Amino acid sequence: AQNPFLNQRPDVTVPLADVHDLINKERESYDRLLLTMLQGNADLKEKEDELLSFRDQLHRSMVESAEKDRTQANDSKLIMQLSKKLETLLMENEDLRDNNDRLNQRLVQVECEKLEIMNGGKS
Repeated sequence: AQNPFLNQRPDVTVPLADVHDLINKERESYDRLLLTMLQGNADLKEKEDELLSFRDQLHRSMVESAEKDRTQANDSKLIMQLSKKLETLLMENEDLRDNNDRLNQRLVQVECEKLEIMNGGKS
């Protein structure tokens, strides 16, 4: 709204009622602007709270992810250790089987020699 009192001559008097009307219009505009700002402030506060909530969720997710990564790394390390141990045990088992086979063959050989000696003595 344009101020009707601008660009008027200084010797002209302005009715006081016009001044009061203009002040009241400006006060109404100010009140509307203030109300709009207050409503916007509530919306802004709500969005800031929402943003803080999202930040907290992100932080918790990052902590959980780091913990899962540590757990996975520990699991991988344990799997590697167990794999090496299994490989060692399998090799030892194979060696023991070979040893057992040799001992069994030797036992059969000794038993055969005993029988030959016993049969040889009777003939």
